[in-house]
Amino acid sequence: MDFKEGFLFDTDKADGQYKKTADNTKLRKYLPEFQFTPFAQALKETCDWFVENYHRARK
Repeated sequence: MDFKEGFLFDTDKADGQYKKTADNTKLRKYLPEFQFTPFAQALKETCDWFVENYHRARK
């Protein structure tokens, strides 16, 4: 790239990505037996569902 123009930072705006930290304390309090689905399994189930339901999910 041959970019020769300058750039300007807008310091009036927040820097970085907005985030909201999650807390599952209430979930664990009210559903102590709750088990999270392992990530690999959840990803596979989600992808399988999407493939089977593509025609409805992408209308």
